[in-house]
Amino acid sequence: MYKKITHNIIEEHYDHLTMAAAAMQCGNTMAQGQRIMAGAFSNIEYNPAAVALRMMSKDYFSNYLTYLRNYIVNKISGDATATADAKKLIDQHQAKLLPLFNPFFIAADAQKIATEFSNLTNRLVAVIDSLVENKDVAMAQTELRNQINTLSDVMYNLALNQWPRQPMVDLLTAFTGAMVDQTQSRINKNWSIDSDSLRKASNYLISGNPPDLGLSEVLARGIISLRPTRFDNPIFG
Repeated sequence: MYKKITHNIIEEHYDHLTMAAAAMQCGNTMAQGQRIMAGAFSNIEYNPAAVALRMMSKDYFSNYLTYLRNYIVNKISGDATATADAKKLIDQHQAKLLPLFNPFFIAADAQKIATEFSNLTNRLVAVIDSLVENKDVAMAQTELRNQINTLSDVMYNLALNQWPRQPMVDLLTAFTGAMVDQTQSRINKNWSIDSDSLRKASNYLISGNPPDLGLSEVLARGIISLRPTRFDNPIFG
């Protein structure tokens, strides 16, 4: 039953929204946030330090998506050794998230963001495992949803309007939903949905859905807006 999980079960996890509706809600709310953030630091977006931070964020999440994809492929293949190695790569890579926040927050707050993001990844992996192993996925989905809320709360409390809570919940919901769809489509050997889900996950994490921003840019622009004096020497304008 759960190996061929219906889309209705996935919809139920995400507050009865279809993935398309969740993505639309995410887009509608993130568009407003993008306009606020872009206006807040438009004079410094080409500062070398700002560009470096934005590229560092994009690089991190690009590799993060690759490692998650690799885990899904190996998990479905049934190769326990390759799957364990893929999980180790995810864990090792997550340690690289901390340097993104360390220069701009006190150590305890930077660690809190990195830890809760790691917890989110582990909850997502648990959902993937439940799908592949044909287990009841409801509990893993509930824990994933709770962790999305926890991470969004932490980020909002640290940066308030730079990372507004509900748009962050929507963005993380859309991303994790795309990864769940990706897993299920590979189990069912539906390669067109698999490819489309990967594209959506990449958009939510990295490239965005213009005019909406991907998570990598949301995080970087939030930091720049929160600490503008660290990026106040533009090379243009």
